[in-house]
Amino acid sequence: MNSTAIQKPHPHKLPRWAPFSHYLSPLLHQTLYTHLSLPYSQGPLDTPTLTPFLRLTPSPYFFGAFTTMPLKSTILPHLSCTTQEIRDTGTCNTIYLSCRNPDNPSENPILCGANTDCIGIREALLKNLQDGTTEESLRGRQALVVVNGGTTRSVIYALRR
Repeated sequence: MNSTAIQKPHPHKLPRWAPFSHYLSPLLHQTLYTHLSLPYSQGPLDTPTLTPFLRLTPSPYFFGAFTTMPLKSTILPHLSCTTQEIRDTGTCNTIYLSCRNPDNPSENPILCGANTDCIGIREALLKNLQDGTTEESLRGRQALVVVNGGTTRSVIYALRR
């Protein structure tokens, strides 16, 4: 089970939940952090259970994580708030902290989740339509989905939207 945790660098080395090495997400995010001079980093935490990850979340250096299957589904009971895409697909690929009290953001942060795969897939499809093809002209049409793994539900969800 893999994921990526976003943390501020600090003197102690915490384990971090991370994706497989072939994913480009950690490189993309680290490039953005560096370009924007943000003191964040990502790193791996390969674990067969959620327990090591859940121990990380109260740390003041934890800001969020990216998940892969099967954690996209098993993390759901641990999230205090979720997006409509998560409720519809039953999968979460992005975990972040949110505050309950806007006047004191560090007070009792809660673990929240989003499924950004659905948004990314939909936008990629719309941006690559052939000239003259509209989103409306595709509604109700059939599609062949050739995908395997945790993104399958998100692809089908994006196509149905």
